[in-house]
Amino acid sequence: MRQCQEDDVALFVWLTPDIYTHFQKAAIGNVDLLYLVVSCVDGLQIQTLVCHIISRDFIMFKKDSFQPVINASLTWETFEQYALWQLLSGHDLPVDCILPLIPKLSYDNHAEALTHIMILLKREKPTAELVKHLMSRDPKPKDRFVTSVLTCWINEYEEKLGDLIGSQLCKQASPAGGKRKRTQNTNKGGTSLGALAEMTLGHLDNLRQTCKQYDLFNLRAIQRALH
Repeated sequence: MRQCQEDDVALFVWLTPDIYTHFQKAAIGNVDLLYLVVSCVDGLQIQTLVCHIISRDFIMFKKDSFQPVINASLTWETFEQYALWQLLSGHDLPVDCILPLIPKLSYDNHAEALTHIMILLKREKPTAELVKHLMSRDPKPKDRFVTSVLTCWINEYEEKLGDLIGSQLCKQASPAGGKRKRTQNTNKGGTSLGALAEMTLGHLDNLRQTCKQYDLFNLRAIQRALH
């Protein structure tokens, strides 16, 4: 296939649907084959492949092969990654596939992947699982990924988001929840919140500094969790 791609890109792209249809086991999840595709296509060819995908003529990704492909793509050139995400967008993969990636991706080094994940999350309704994975990112002032998604959700789901964040904080701070990490300190002799609760508070502080809609912080669920 590499020789075909080098000799005749148009033929290679034309054959791609048949390759993924007749050799699914070998093709789906095959990072090398996928790279051959995204490294040679232009906009029209991406459009053609996406037309085939949304018409359900063939598939290029499955849930169980999604994460390894994304991990491998993080070192690709920007256009190649954007081509990959265009092809991914034609599939009906559940958002659960991307959740484990959220805490691992760097805002500075993995901009392509995070941008597309942010767009996917924008279309979702906030859930406990989504909020948990968002808050699992290390809160950094210049990292706007979490605050952007939260601000988007505030516009439509403010009360629900407040309930989810408040509930998460309460669980993390409650010894009965089994989530709290107690650390003995000879100087302070105190206890500390769980790591996730600490990160959640960090994200809320970043949100406070960037979001103009302060009503979220006045919601009963948030106030109860912070006191």
